Amino acid sequence: MPTLPISSTDCGSFRLEWRPSRWEAGLCLVLPPLAAFAFCASAPGLALPGALRFGLVAAAFAWGLWEARRHLARPGEWLTVDTASPPVLHEPWPLLVLHPGAGRSTRVFWPDTLSPAARRALRLAARRPPARPGLPPDWMG
Repeated sequence: MPTLPISSTDCGSFRLEWRPSRWEAGLCLVLPPLAAFAFCASAPGLALPGALRFGLVAAAFAWGLWEARRHLARPGEWLTVDTASPPVLHEPWPLLVLHPGAGRSTRVFWPDTLSPAARRALRLAARRPPARPGLPPDWMG
């Protein structure tokens, strides 16, 4: 008796939930103040008066807080992945970048937005980008 494959790439369309990532919102909170602190510790930043440096750090923190809040306020949506015309999937670790084509917007899936089963289903349904000549086939940059 022949063994059946564990999975099949011949599946129909499926729906996938996209929602904003908490990891990305956390980076929006952390990176702007760190960049402001790095600038303040550099030679041009040390030449600024103390009040201006403090204002720069406060403005960067406020901007990061606003960006994180704006990102988390975005509504989630359901995407239909059609296997008849599969989208292109790039996998720059740890992200999954889905390019559905035909004027639809690109979606980035962070590790906290997809379960392992949903990541696997997306990998099976999507097609790989064409390989670039002169690069190893596993390079996804």
